[in-house]
Amino acid sequence: MYLPVILLRRFGWLGFLAFAVPNVLGCAAFGYVLRPHTSQRIVQQHQPAMRWFSIVTIAYHMFFIPFFAATFVLPVPDIGGPTLEHWFGLILAIAVLAAAVIVSLLPARLWPVLAILTYAFSLAAFVQWGAGPLSDITWTGQSDPGQLAWMTPTIVFGFLCCPYLDSTFHRALRESPSRHSFAVFGLGFGVLILFTCAFAFSSALTPLVMGYVLGQSTFTIAAHLRELRQTPGTHPRFRHLAVMFALIALAVLSFASTAGGDGRLAGEGMYLRFLAFYSLIFPAYVLLFVGPGRPMQLSRRNVMAFGAAVLLALPLYELGFIHDRSWLLILPLVGLLAWRWAARERRNSETLDAAENVRSAQGR
Repeated sequence: MYLPVILLRRFGWLGFLAFAVPNVLGCAAFGYVLRPHTSQRIVQQHQPAMRWFSIVTIAYHMFFIPFFAATFVLPVPDIGGPTLEHWFGLILAIAVLAAAVIVSLLPARLWPVLAILTYAFSLAAFVQWGAGPLSDITWTGQSDPGQLAWMTPTIVFGFLCCPYLDSTFHRALRESPSRHSFAVFGLGFGVLILFTCAFAFSSALTPLVMGYVLGQSTFTIAAHLRELRQTPGTHPRFRHLAVMFALIALAVLSFASTAGGDGRLAGEGMYLRFLAFYSLIFPAYVLLFVGPGRPMQLSRRNVMAFGAAVLLALPLYELGFIHDRSWLLILPLVGLLAWRWAARERRNSETLDAAENVRSAQGR
């Protein structure tokens, strides 16, 4: 939820709406679009992609924590002097990872209690901070609103599609007593997005706000570690070791990128590049291979074509999000939609030809 901070600085409240509306609607719609049996089928058919979604999400949080520590002035304990302050972000990342591993092992009956406590703590932090700073946000920011108009379709595409690769969403759909729980989730999520906006323009944060960010990250990482452990696939011990080493290496990379006087800008660039997973790679996979409608087959040829398309689109995302040429972002989206439409038309044509051949054979 740091992306609304960036969008607020660039575009004011318009940037917030471009982030919040598709995000909340995408989360809430998940519970109404799918049925539990459909969710189970998707999980079974797309386990590798969902496993990578969880790994990337965990890595994303591990990158963010040192970046967060370099971006805001945090209450560093008065022990260890300047050395502790210099390494504080990396220490926080490793501590969050260790706590998340422990939490991921808790029995299922404790998770609802843990979720309630995490959200209650978040609300307490919001109350302590207050909503007053929201009144200082304007409807315009540092950048031309026209850039946001080009970005919005890509933002909508990502937030509407990504939930379908999130195994924690699928678990919630199968285990919740009502699909309306996702509407409640969407509203609750919207409150926390507003909280993020409340401290978007601050330089120093209180211990309670820092605890809110770290608590949310711990809960999210733990939930995805739980799914990785319970999803069939590669050998669990090898998978967990690989993930742990990858996350620690990523935390080191994050710390290195955010150290120094220009740390916030360097880290923000990496943050935006990380979003390519959620605005291009994962939503494109959902569009092509999951749905809506009858998806493309997960054949080697189609997967290789998908990989090539992603590689071709990545430079456009770099130019669009990092170098202010946002009009280029529309090109990959149009290309993906055209590809999906062409594949559907070809499949329909093949179906009609097959039916015609059957009728001809019956006539003979």
